Amino acid sequence: MLLIAVLTYGLFFWKRGFYWDEFPWAWIYYRLGPEVLTKTFSTSRPFWGMIYQLTMPVIGPNPWVWQLLALGLRWITALLFWLILRLLWPGHPRPALWASLLFLVYPGMGQHFISMMYSHFYIVLSCYLLSLYLSLLALSSEKNRAILFAASYLLAAVNLLTMEYFYFLEFARLFLFWRILFGDE
Repeated sequence: MLLIAVLTYGLFFWKRGFYWDEFPWAWIYYRLGPEVLTKTFSTSRPFWGMIYQLTMPVIGPNPWVWQLLALGLRWITALLFWLILRLLWPGHPRPALWASLLFLVYPGMGQHFISMMYSHFYIVLSCYLLSLYLSLLALSSEKNRAILFAASYLLAAVNLLTMEYFYFLEFARLFLFWRILFGDE
């Protein structure tokens, strides 16, 4: 999957720049200060600004580094999706792989090149998918159930508090719980 991610999204990553809202976000952060960027998001997505507070000083103002981060996060979301499918249908490894590869390269998301902005979306999506995986893992095993559920709830809170894009995916959790608990009957 990593090789497919690199071939799909990594070619010429060093030639990409900043696009859309990335110019103003980078300018605000590096010229006016981190607190101004957080204040910019405070009326609509306050926790979103906090994620920028974590990533901007680490990644820096180089677009090519953001491109690599976006590629890595895209791969991580596909890997988490694969882990979820493997847990739900352990006897079907090939369909899980093909579905994950389709998830990875799905052309409906044609804005991957907007790496600073969408890296933050992938961070939230990764939190949701990891939350889902940990909660399904907790249901399917007796070991460390409380710790797995607690971690999954914290990651679900990141998804729900940060932005509205993945709210309705939380309803899938109910159906997937049903699959784990009653699917073999």
